[in-house]
Order: sequence, then structure tokens, then C-alpha cells
Amino acid sequence: MIIRVNAKKIIEGLEDISLKGKYYNGTTGKNGQLSNFAYVETVGKHQMVIYNADHATVCKIVLEARCYNSVASTVVFDIDKTIKYLKPFGDTTIEMHIDDYIKLFNETSTAKIPKVLDHPAMAMIERFKQFQMPEEGMPTFGKTIFESKVVVLAEDLSDATKACDAVNNAKYKFDTSNNEFIMSSERSNLDKFEITVDTLTQEGECATVEFTGQLHKFMKNDATIYMKDDAPVLFVSRNRVLLKAPYLER
Repeated sequence: MIIRVNAKKIIEGLEDISLKGKYYNGTTGKNGQLSNFAYVETVGKHQMVIYNADHATVCKIVLEARCYNSVASTVVFDIDKTIKYLKPFGDTTIEMHIDDYIKLFNETSTAKIPKVLDHPAMAMIERFKQFQMPEEGMPTFGKTIFESKVVVLAEDLSDATKACDAVNNAKYKFDTSNNEFIMSSERSNLDKFEITVDTLTQEGECATVEFTGQLHKFMKNDATIYMKDDAPVLFVSRNRVLLKAPYLER
């Protein structure tokens, strides 16, 4: 498999797909990442799709690339190692030759790195690959038919998340009651932060759902969020999709 792509763009894709940031550990927010592995698949001759996942979250980014497939059309990268070897190439077009190992090169430089045998959350990724956004109406994932939809600017969602991070537990709640979109984070009724997020559009039923982990750095431009009470949360923006399982108190 050969992929011709801009080095800077794939670095950005790998950095974003790692979802580095604060993660809930039961009492507070700790620095972490979704996983250090990226599953990459070529689609046709002009797209490469990067996936990452753990047991509760899965996401993908679609990048423009020139793809030439022989036999294999997928590969798993060690994210941190691959980024380290890509950075010296700067903002140039490179070729990635993937066979028994991964070869990165342009007109002046060459790097070789080992492949990773498999992604640790491959079952989650395979399930997510079956998901398709409908042309109209609410999407469905598995048995979940989403009932609430809000569209916000990714920048506004990022600002709201940063405000909620004053609580420092990386656990968030969305609430679309009363024709508003409210984001909050709390440890208790007396230890919480709540903010109303401006929406571009809002439709469907009211929904309330709580979830954990990083999200705001992943979304770009407009972000469409699909929800249902105590069900997964689906985030969709240009060339990016993120699905998070709900956090349910035991």
C-alpha cells in the first residue's frame, strides 16, 4: 500500500485522533489519551480514514490523500512514534510505503518505522465502520435512534468545555431542555459549573446525557451533536465523527 499525503496534515490528524487531554478517573480529571494507536484504512484512490477507540469512545478523521493499493489497504500506527518521525518532513508531500514495515520519504529524506500488529479496540472500530449518516432525519447507531439534535460552533463548544473544566473531573452533562443547550460539570449540587451554549439550530426531543473524557479539541468548524436520554452521544463535523458512550452512575 502506498499513500501520498501532506506530512503536516497527517501529523494533525494523528494528534487529533489520539484525543489527548483530561480523563475522568473516579475522583478527578487526569491527563491521558484515547489510545496511542491509529487504525488507518484507504478508501478508493483519494481518501485515507484514521480511526481510534477504546471501550467507551470511537472516532474517525477523513483525510485527502492519493492512495495506491496492492494487497493491504489498512495499517496500524504507533501515534507518538509516527508523529516523531513525520515532523522532520515539515509541510511537504511525502509517500508512505506500507509493507512489512512503514517507509516514509520525500525527495531528500527517508524514515522507517515498524508496523503495529493490531489495534487494541479493533472490535469497537469494526462496529463503528458499519455506521452511516442518513441523508435526512435522525441517525441510528446499533439500537439507539437519536432523538435530539443541536448544531453549535466548535469554538463555542470548546469554550464551554474549558469553562466546565474548572471543576476538573472531565465528566460533562448535556441538557437540551427548555429550548436551550446547557453543558455542565459537577462533583455535587454545591460543587458544579453550568453554561448555556449558543446553538445555530436545535430540534427534536429534549435529552439529558452525561459522558466523560476529551472532546472539544477534536471538533472543527460547525459541530452537530445527536443525543438521547442516557444513550451514546454522537458528534459530527466536517470529515470527523466521534461517538461517546454515556456515563451512568452505579
